Amino acid sequence: MIKNTKNFLIPLLISIFALLSIQAEEIKLDIVGKSIRPTIVALKRFTPEASPKIIKPNELESIIEKDLNISRYFESQKYSDILRLLDESDKKKGKIDFYEWKSAGTEVLVEGTYEYKDNIITIKIHVYDVGSAKEIFGKVYKGGDTEYQLIAHTISNDIVYYLTGNKGIALTKIVFISTRDGHSEIYVMDFNGENQRRLTSNKSLKATPCFGTNNTEIYFTSDIEYNFDLYGVKISGGNPWLILRFPGPNLSPNYSSVSQKMALSLGKDGNVEIYTMERNGKNLTRLTYDKAIDQSPSWSPNGKEIVFTSDRTGTPQIYIMNADGFHQRRITFQGSFNDSSTWSPKGDLIAFVSRSAGIFDIYTTNTEGLDWKRLTINQRKNEDPCFSPDGQHIAFSSNRTGKYQIYIMDIDGRNQRQLTFDGENTSPNWSGFYE
Repeated sequence: MIKNTKNFLIPLLISIFALLSIQAEEIKLDIVGKSIRPTIVALKRFTPEASPKIIKPNELESIIEKDLNISRYFESQKYSDILRLLDESDKKKGKIDFYEWKSAGTEVLVEGTYEYKDNIITIKIHVYDVGSAKEIFGKVYKGGDTEYQLIAHTISNDIVYYLTGNKGIALTKIVFISTRDGHSEIYVMDFNGENQRRLTSNKSLKATPCFGTNNTEIYFTSDIEYNFDLYGVKISGGNPWLILRFPGPNLSPNYSSVSQKMALSLGKDGNVEIYTMERNGKNLTRLTYDKAIDQSPSWSPNGKEIVFTSDRTGTPQIYIMNADGFHQRRITFQGSFNDSSTWSPKGDLIAFVSRSAGIFDIYTTNTEGLDWKRLTINQRKNEDPCFSPDGQHIAFSSNRTGKYQIYIMDIDGRNQRQLTFDGENTSPNWSGFYE
């Protein structure tokens, strides 16, 4: 976000084997505008075919249930006494009593088995449409003895895909900045906040991290060499490398996998302007020429346009321009402070931060600047929005608990979930899909 001069530079970062695929009558999701009526799914308790050894009871089911609940498309039924009795009854009968499951409100039923043998985990899944009493799909998943969580996330993604036609986000990641170790460092975590790990350890200030090429690289700003330069680091770890160094700030990188270019803000010409370049810093092209501050660029999903912030009218506002810098136009006209815009993966929405009565909240608008929707309401400061790759969620930072933490929410503002708890955590950026 554009700050005053003093605060401007402070950082706000298995293999799968198919068993069969029988397409039954598809469950139809009730989607009205941005509201989704979730499909009710029940997971039977998975049956171990051999000693599980490394898998806790019900752990696989728990991971899948949590993933599906976050997805917006599904609502998992709690494994109550009723579901337990239905599960036990099916085992005695040797078949599924779809009528009874339907009576219990279940729309999709998942059952599975697993075994651990020769350091290989094998998980077999069958997913049923309860209404038609037909199997939607079945698969066998295999992986190493430490990969059962990865397999569970893959199962969640497959359920989402087979029933909605959309990719699941259970294998995606979020990069962010954390001070939990006493200084600013780059961290990465799973989409649900699990498996948080540090990528940098040089005790310098960090700002504006983003995912880069193939979701395997992170680009960020740091004062490692006493100037705010642009660096990269592999998500797998290793030492950061210098990408770009010009006098003044080198900020706000945003990478387009379509154009394979990075948009960023540079202060090398005396004021902060927006440029594009290749990931290695080559073919630098200046897009804005204004005495004002132009910063925080975000690519459109087709790589043809860029949304950005400029205070050329006296206050920070949101603008859009073509990828070559032409046809710059302002899209926000209400409010005296609008910043940190980011483009949705579907290209229909822009999320941004707006200040009202001294409170920073997150909004969405269409690409014409119309149809504003306020997603956070008077919960102290809410900043740094970014979309999930399926466009159904937004990650952001908020100091509602007293310290800045990373949260995610549905694109209608519902189901706000806190992901980080240690130190101050800011500047989230969501990866694309991992193929």
